[in-house]
Amino acid sequence: MRASARARASQPVPKPDPTADLQCLFKAYDAAWFDFDADAVAGFYDLPCLLSSLGGNASFTARGELRAAMARLFTHYRQRGLVSASIVDLKLRILAGDFARGAALVAQQCARHGDHGLCQPLYAAPRRQTLAHRPCRVVG
Repeated sequence: MRASARARASQPVPKPDPTADLQCLFKAYDAAWFDFDADAVAGFYDLPCLLSSLGGNASFTARGELRAAMARLFTHYRQRGLVSASIVDLKLRILAGDFARGAALVAQQCARHGDHGLCQPLYAAPRRQTLAHRPCRVVG
C-alpha cells in the first residue's frame, strides 16, 4: 500500500492549458451567438466594455444595455435572412499569461442569399483567461 501511495504522490499535477480553456470559451460564446441568445452572449462580457464592429464602436456599462444591443443585432441578422452559422476555423494566439487573441472564420447560411463565408476575424478582441481555471470572460 505504501508504494502505491508514494507513486500517486509523485505523479505531476497537470498544468492548466490556456489554449484549451480559450477554445472552450470561444465554442461556448459562438454557440450562444449562433443561437441568437442575447442574454447568454451579454453574460460573457466583463463590464464596462467597448465593442468594435464595422458599424463603429459602442461602450457598455450595464448588462441590460449590452443585452438590448445584442438583441437589436440579432433581430437585424434574422431580418437579413441569416438562418445558421458555424465556426470553420479558429486561430488562437496567447499574448501573455492571461490574454490571447482569437480569430474565427465563420460560415454563414442565409435563407435568401445562399451560403456565404465571412473571412474577417470576427472575434479579435482579447479574452481574459485565468490560470486558476476560473471562468473565462470576454473583456472587449
